[in-house]
Amino acid sequence: MKKLTFIFVILSLSKSIFSQNVGIGTSSPQGILHLKGTNWVKSIFENNTGEARGYIGTDNNGTITLASNAYWDGSTWQYPNTGSSMYLLLHRANNQFEFRVRPDGGAQSTPMVIEVGGNVGIGTTAPQQNLSVGSGAVIDQNNTNIGTPAGMLSFGSVSGEGIGSKRNAGGNQSGLDFYTSHSPRMSITNGGNVGIGVTNPLTKLDVNGSVRIGNSSVNEIGSIRYNAGNFEGYSAGMWASFDQLPKGTIVSSAVYPNDALEQKGFVFRAVLPDLLKREDKIGAALNSWEPLATQLMTDPLYRYDHCQVWNGNELLVWGGSSSATNTIGFGRKYSPVNNLWTSISTVNEPANRKDAVAFWSGAEMLIWGGLTYNAGSETFEPINTGGKYDAFFDTWSAMSNVNAPSIRMGFSGVWTGTEMIIWGGHNGTSPLNTGAKYNPATNTWTSISTINAPAARNLHSAVWTGTEMIIWGGFDGTAYINTGAKYNPTTNTWTAISTLNAPSSRYGHTVVFTGSEMIIWGGRNPAALASGAKYNTNTDSWTTLNTTNASGPVREHSAIWNGSFMYVWGGDNGMGGSNSVVYRNMYRYAPSTNSWSSFAAADTTLAISRNKMTWADNQIIIYGGILPGFVPSHTGFRFFPAALPAYNLYNYAVSNFYLYSKE
Repeated sequence: MKKLTFIFVILSLSKSIFSQNVGIGTSSPQGILHLKGTNWVKSIFENNTGEARGYIGTDNNGTITLASNAYWDGSTWQYPNTGSSMYLLLHRANNQFEFRVRPDGGAQSTPMVIEVGGNVGIGTTAPQQNLSVGSGAVIDQNNTNIGTPAGMLSFGSVSGEGIGSKRNAGGNQSGLDFYTSHSPRMSITNGGNVGIGVTNPLTKLDVNGSVRIGNSSVNEIGSIRYNAGNFEGYSAGMWASFDQLPKGTIVSSAVYPNDALEQKGFVFRAVLPDLLKREDKIGAALNSWEPLATQLMTDPLYRYDHCQVWNGNELLVWGGSSSATNTIGFGRKYSPVNNLWTSISTVNEPANRKDAVAFWSGAEMLIWGGLTYNAGSETFEPINTGGKYDAFFDTWSAMSNVNAPSIRMGFSGVWTGTEMIIWGGHNGTSPLNTGAKYNPATNTWTSISTINAPAARNLHSAVWTGTEMIIWGGFDGTAYINTGAKYNPTTNTWTAISTLNAPSSRYGHTVVFTGSEMIIWGGRNPAALASGAKYNTNTDSWTTLNTTNASGPVREHSAIWNGSFMYVWGGDNGMGGSNSVVYRNMYRYAPSTNSWSSFAAADTTLAISRNKMTWADNQIIIYGGILPGFVPSHTGFRFFPAALPAYNLYNYAVSNFYLYSKE
């Protein structure tokens, strides 16, 4: 250090006093200080403790190095002290400035270079542009991860173009904003939403302002433009408005599918028969009968033990058996307004079955369980699958089987308004006291509690009160039952109901609910019964039904509630030969007066057992079943409890037409 101080003293004296150049290693200095060496010329700077810390040097190639805690000895870099090292090389051979670093004990690297041509490289030693970044860059205001905007890549401080990252609360937090004229024009949120004219887009593309798609001056197929208040598309040599028909417009087609309509945005909705002829019809008389139309009721439609529901406009009939050795799966829809039958699609329909439960959910017909015929074993086997039928679109969809009840027969089912509840039955080995709830909105099953549930049974009855399901009667495998319980699906709990004055034990009886009372009638024990009772849900009490003017002992009959009366029809007394009695009169029970009345049937060909009877707004519809001698039926009748005014009857033609709606 003393030598270096001496040199600078000499330099100062030579310049100020002698005005001469000083040479070290040369006798003919060409500058104020001229250093010359054989291969590497270096100057070493020590600190006040004598440690060498700084170096300045050059080699024969003209490379000048300014280094901290490192020097070149002519062949290798030397690191005389511990700690990191930093270098600045004016590298003549590479024609660039090089900024080098070396961690203590680590390898030397070159994080930044500046070429003679002006290109700057960060993370690369061969920059191809004015600024080349080798492995990404972070622009962050004060390294705080907040900003307003935080990092800004600007393309012009005056014109205000740039890309900003704004990380403060509000606005496009943690996203990117694209600027022109110092104002954000487009934003991309952290979640991927893109906004044009908005800084906090709420959808994948959120545009504040008008949008122009395509070039209205170029007639290219597929171009879209906005013209004179309408969106238009170019196709087939012309511009056509998208709004020529308003959304929801219904059009008919003679063919299905209609590709031309579907390409124009129309969606198929329904198929209807071609109604060619209208005939004015005299309205129905009080307590009168009328046969159902039979234009589609050919041999395959003979059926009994089928499903039958009313959807508010049509009667839906599906499944059942047409003989003692089969089950069927196709169905029909019946319109009482037009007295017409139309086919139900068989595409994706459930497996053939009989004795299934069926309900109208408000949007679909739900079908579950039942028995299917196995031709190999020549037996009927229980199944635990189901399906959903959309009557408007005439389509079937599968019902989930995850967590569904186990296979069973002789079970019960109710519809709550939002869920279908299945309970009890027999699995072929023993009776059951388990069940589950099905939600069609979520297509899911949920098991129901068995705590305090009634004893296992099958061939029992079930009704929905508006808040609870009531189970009653049935057969437990060894004895007939006259006990029951109420199930609350909201609390998933069971409560036993009174047995005081309850009807005698039985199975295969009918049940209806009036709004406050459950009415039990008929059934077997094992002989047919001609008795029943009313259960009041508010008082948990039973009242025996009067039997004056009622039918005699009856089994395999049907019953419905129309809002004022219970109607009972069909069945027989279960005795063969000359002792057999069948019931074709319509029996009506009035709970307010505990009295019966009856109305004679107009036709003796109406099947009397294992049919289905449904209340359809203002009339009772009876379809299918078995005639005496086990003869399946394909006919049906309507019974009118009240007189109806004149209406129009439309005759059916073979062709169909198909409805499409504009979307």
